[in-house]
Amino acid sequence: MDKAIEQQNYILENGTAWECYKFAKNHKNCDVKKMQQKVIDSHNSECCYFFARDIAGVDVKLLENEILKSNDVEHAFWFARDVKGANINALEDYIINYKNPFYCYKFAENIKNANVNKLQDVVIKYGDAFLCYIFAKEIKGADIIALQNALIEKADVAKCYWFARDIKGADIQKLQQVVIQSNNAYYCNEFLNNVKGADKKLLKTEIRNMQHFDNNDLSL
Repeated sequence: MDKAIEQQNYILENGTAWECYKFAKNHKNCDVKKMQQKVIDSHNSECCYFFARDIAGVDVKLLENEILKSNDVEHAFWFARDVKGANINALEDYIINYKNPFYCYKFAENIKNANVNKLQDVVIKYGDAFLCYIFAKEIKGADIIALQNALIEKADVAKCYWFARDIKGADIQKLQQVVIQSNNAYYCNEFLNNVKGADKKLLKTEIRNMQHFDNNDLSL
């Protein structure tokens, strides 16, 4: 018996999913179908992803279905991003239903023709202020005002300042009011100096009214 076939049979009988992957990657004439089934039967979603990505002749749908049955949102995203023939809509729905705001952002950032509105809804509902900010900054087609309003509700004065400073279409006056109401002299001063459209006169007055603030630290 050929040594490679003997080794393949041993792996199929006694090996792990990762040993199947390694063998298939290094032996182009191996029995891909049997190796693939061994990987699927292992329920190892990470190995399913790598097998689909790297091994020629695989059944992408079968490996993808194993990913969709897992609780592995990370490798669902990687599968959509990296595997030719992946069902983008199914993987996107999986990630949205999983309600993971970080991977909704990553999906919108990396996957062509992603449904930005649906992914954004998860970020708004379940994400923190930074994700609202970075989604608005990086994702084409994002709803700037919806993300801004969500960020304001999360009461993160630093991200409100960043949003006003960096995001085209932001409501500067509304964000400025949030920063003022925070009674945070540092961010009021940052807003004054770095945000185009800031009401400098109002901000200077508000900063001076903050009793605890040392005017010597300001560049007014």
